[in-house]
Amino acid sequence: MSDAGSGRERADGRRADGPGADAAGRERPEYGEYATPEEQAAASGMTLEEFLERGRPRPRAAGAVEDAPREATGVGARPVASAPPPYATADAPRRSRRWDVLLTVVLIGMGTFSTINGIATYPDLPTTLASAYELYGYTGPVEPVGLARAVGIALAIIEPVVLLIAIAISVRRLRHGKVSFFVPLIAGVVVGIVAAALFATVVFSDPGFLGYLTSVSTPTSPPSTN
Repeated sequence: MSDAGSGRERADGRRADGPGADAAGRERPEYGEYATPEEQAAASGMTLEEFLERGRPRPRAAGAVEDAPREATGVGARPVASAPPPYATADAPRRSRRWDVLLTVVLIGMGTFSTINGIATYPDLPTTLASAYELYGYTGPVEPVGLARAVGIALAIIEPVVLLIAIAISVRRLRHGKVSFFVPLIAGVVVGIVAAALFATVVFSDPGFLGYLTSVSTPTSPPSTN
C-alpha cells in the first residue's frame, strides 16, 4: 500500500493524482461532466455571457402559462410537445344544436299524427272523396270506386314507409351531431306531392264530378227577349 506522498489510487487501479486529475484530486472525466461554464459555452458556440443568460431562469409574469416540459434538464434541451388543449369534443355539436333536436322531434311527431290519421281514412277513400265533393255542391257518387280504393291503400302503405325512413335518417344524423330537422320536412313534402298526384288521378277519372264542374263554370246566357 502506497503512502499519501506517492498519490492515491482509485478502486479501478488508476491513480487520482496523475496528469488527468483536477485541483480537487478527482479524476478528470472523459466526456465533460465537470466542464466549466467557459468550456460549455465554447462547446455550444456561444459567449460566456450568452451561455449564462440562457441558463438563468427568467421571471414569469402573473397569470402566464407555464412553459412546455423539456426532455432533459440541460441547457438547450428541446421542449416536449404538450397535450393539445381540450377543444370542442364530439358532444359539443349536440349540446349546441338542441334547437335542432327539438325541431326534429316536433316535425316527426306531426308526421306520425298525420300518418295515423291517413291509415284510418285512406282505405275508405271513396267516402272521403264524396264528402269533399259535397263541399263543391256535388252530391253524386264517386264513379271510379275501384281506383279510389286502390289509391287509398297505396297511400296507407307509402306514408308509413316514408315516415320510418325519415325517422331512421334523423336518428342517425342526430347521433353524429348533424343538423336533421330538414329530413322530416323533405319526407312531408315527398308524401304531399305523391298524395296530390294520386288524388288528382282519381278526381280527373270521375266523369260525373268533372261534368258538374264544367256545368258550374260555364255561364248560362240569359233568355233573349223580342
